[in-house]
Amino acid sequence: MLRLFLYLLLIALMSRGLVWLEDSQGYLVLTVQNTRMSVSLLTAVLAFFLSIVFILLLWTLLKNIFLSPVIFSRIWKRKNRERAYEALSIGLVSAFAGDMAGAQRMIDRSRKNLDNRDPLFLVLDGKLRLFNFDHKGAVNIFESMLNNPHTRLFGLRSLFLDALQRDAVEEAYQYAQEALSLNPSLKWATFKSLDMLARSREWKQALLLLNKFCKTQSKWGLKKENFLNHRVVLMIGQARDMFENYPDEARRIALKAYKLQPSFVPAINIAASILFRLQERPRGSRLIEKMWKVTPHPDLGFTYIGPETACGDKLERAHQLACINPENRESRMLVARAALEVGELAIARQNAESIADIDYTESTFYLLAQIERAQTGDPSRICQWLSRSVWAKADMAWVADSVALVEWQPLSPITGRLAVCQWRQQVRNVKQAIKETYVQNESEHDTQRRMKETGYDPLNVGKPMRSQISSPSLFSIVLDDPGISDTL
Repeated sequence: MLRLFLYLLLIALMSRGLVWLEDSQGYLVLTVQNTRMSVSLLTAVLAFFLSIVFILLLWTLLKNIFLSPVIFSRIWKRKNRERAYEALSIGLVSAFAGDMAGAQRMIDRSRKNLDNRDPLFLVLDGKLRLFNFDHKGAVNIFESMLNNPHTRLFGLRSLFLDALQRDAVEEAYQYAQEALSLNPSLKWATFKSLDMLARSREWKQALLLLNKFCKTQSKWGLKKENFLNHRVVLMIGQARDMFENYPDEARRIALKAYKLQPSFVPAINIAASILFRLQERPRGSRLIEKMWKVTPHPDLGFTYIGPETACGDKLERAHQLACINPENRESRMLVARAALEVGELAIARQNAESIADIDYTESTFYLLAQIERAQTGDPSRICQWLSRSVWAKADMAWVADSVALVEWQPLSPITGRLAVCQWRQQVRNVKQAIKETYVQNESEHDTQRRMKETGYDPLNVGKPMRSQISSPSLFSIVLDDPGISDTL
């Protein structure tokens, strides 16, 4: 709008000037060798401007005539460059679609008209070299990208991924650190650095790095809550490691983690455990009881009873917690396990059988088999409970990278990634499925006979309450047959 106003103002001023020249009645007199020429002032001004326009047009025409070879060459190069970039674009799409032959044709077509240092050319060339197993050539290309500030981050990420594929974890960490020094908002570099810092137990440095990353992400509209779970996991690991030397500081950090994510079971568990060990049992009990009303969890029940609790008080503690949510499966399982441990077999059987036909899992029948062994010792009844377990659904467990863990861990023991441990149902592997089929086709009499021949008691595995929370290796315990193991 302002530009239009200025144009109108300029036109108005020019019109006003021409009108003034016309009304001024002025003349321009030019005398050359006794020849006198006289023209009006308006005509002289118009002739002057027209002369300037004519000279400019003539200069442009002459310049284009003399420079036409250069101009045509420049136009030709620009068109060739556009065709080369189009070929590179098609080649990149083909490469990521898996059509490496098409990508190779496109890069050969663009090679003639593009500099080998062009970023897109380097990206496609590196991709093709990796596909052709030219690892050294690909690494050389990615390293050459480090010299260009526009391609440095891409080169670092490519070298980072290559190091991960070679299991060179320390080398990958170095590339991630270098990338973070250039751009602290990189998610891939940040989270790999968090994994490495957590693996080396440098929890404080990891938290500082996460805080710095969250500040950069807030500029793009991402909130700190998106990374809350990682923060809480780091704080839990920090509290666990520093409890022996700095119990008060560990208590403060654990309670802060609980306040950040009050529904996260490991946060509740570590906070309650620290409070119990600091003789703050009422407050620790309240944390667990509050969560037990909503979602009972076997880890919380184990912590609530406590391994240090006297044998006579364990059943009382179990009843006290179970009364908060008496109809829940975990409440009854907690009472049954505690009763079995203190020798109250009737109470244990009553609670275990109450859920055997409602919400049963492997551990339910395994617990009933242990109760049967302690109460009657009848092999047929024991085998009956064990055979029913193979039909039961798998127990819930802490799973990281598809591997069931005995307890929650901040890092995956498989890949070393942070905050991937989840509470979910276990997935049975192929070997377990084959063993299930073997059990289903085997009679109860044959199972009893093999137990007598080998002298193996599948229930003689001790009675730690924590190991009874889930039984991922139940089938290997029941069917400890060397012949089957060799076949599988």
